[in-house]
Amino acid sequence: MEQGQVDRSESAVEAQGNPGDPHLPSTDQEIREVAMFNLAIDSKLRGCDLGSVKVRDVTHGNQVSPRASVMQHKTQWPVQFELTNPTREAVGAWIAKAKLKPDFGSAFTIVRNPKDELKTGTFHAMCSQLGIKPNDL
Repeated sequence: MEQGQVDRSESAVEAQGNPGDPHLPSTDQEIREVAMFNLAIDSKLRGCDLGSVKVRDVTHGNQVSPRASVMQHKTQWPVQFELTNPTREAVGAWIAKAKLKPDFGSAFTIVRNPKDELKTGTFHAMCSQLGIKPNDL
């Protein structure tokens, strides 16, 4: 593994969920958070841009695409990025769980409700599970 890369081999297992293991996501909210977290790492998008990612931006037919392109709000330039296997699995799990369709619109509706936001503690817990330091991101 090269310097600056993140080893996320275990994150594919996290996306599938397992009610028997308290560290793996099992609720809809947890599946959504893992999908958003993985997509944020792969894309390096700002929060406002991540919230505007549409289902059709990350899917082709019924499958999550290995590459995506999203228009940035601030620069008005398209940003292309690759989706790693763990991210594709996590986003696919969220799309299936939420029963989203390509014409649905936003894959991750950002709601100004503290219960729906990725908490700092959750973020740090996810980082430690993945073996990365939050400040390195």
